[in-house]
Amino acid sequence: MDIWNSLIKIQKLMLFIVSIFVVLCIGLLVIFRYIFKIDLFGIEEIVTIFAFWMYFLGGSYAAYKRNHISVDIVTSFIKKTRHVALFKLVVSFITTALCLVLTYYGFNMLVWSLKHVAKTAVWQIPWYIPQSSIFFGYFLMSFYFIVYFVIDLKKYNSKYKKH
Repeated sequence: MDIWNSLIKIQKLMLFIVSIFVVLCIGLLVIFRYIFKIDLFGIEEIVTIFAFWMYFLGGSYAAYKRNHISVDIVTSFIKKTRHVALFKLVVSFITTALCLVLTYYGFNMLVWSLKHVAKTAVWQIPWYIPQSSIFFGYFLMSFYFIVYFVIDLKKYNSKYKKH
């Protein structure tokens, strides 16, 4: 569990840093633009990069906390607890499978970005920097979803599987 906890600590620290940076940059942008009437040319490119990382790190952290978007209303219509547990297991599997597909596409986009080296207009920052957040975010989400799916499967089997 040390690797698990270390990963979460690193993720939370990175999320904190990029969140503070995004808030500070947008705050500075507003102050300079509307109070001092000075345009901070190109700062949007930098904020966008950090916003990408904030979004995908936040998504992966939500996956870790199991706070991601889910369809829990369906379970209120299911009467038997075994069927509720089976439904949750199926949802966990579908979530994991979809996330693995998105991880695959994120990886392909990152590889394409590394080959073609597109750059931002103002600062000429390679696009693979923000786009790598998509792959790493989905990779972490997939990791968490796989772990939780295995846990859910073991729980289901231990509770409902007949020996």
